[in-house]
Amino acid sequence: MYFLKDTNTMAEITSEGICYKNTNYSCPLAISEQWFTLNSQYYLLKMPAIYSDEDDTLYIILDNGNLVSTFKLPNIILPPSVALNDYFSKLNQLKIEHKSAKAINKKKKG
Repeated sequence: MYFLKDTNTMAEITSEGICYKNTNYSCPLAISEQWFTLNSQYYLLKMPAIYSDEDDTLYIILDNGNLVSTFKLPNIILPPSVALNDYFSKLNQLKIEHKSAKAINKKKKG
């Protein structure tokens, strides 16, 4: 199988799914065998894969030679950093107000 020597035919199994050319895929086999939970950021499994332009499908090749059809996962959109900064700013403001309220209640009691 000459195509297995080409690094472009290898898919990486990551915690986000089966990654092939910057797109994430999954399949029932990977989910049932929990492929994605076995990996960490330091250890990536690689599997040979074939992408079919005809049916827009990625097939991974198992050790026994069987092809497994995958499905494309939706892109994950992270909130912009501005929204995260706003969230943490509001959280810190609540902490300050909480401390202030505790101090006022302590003075009223004492």
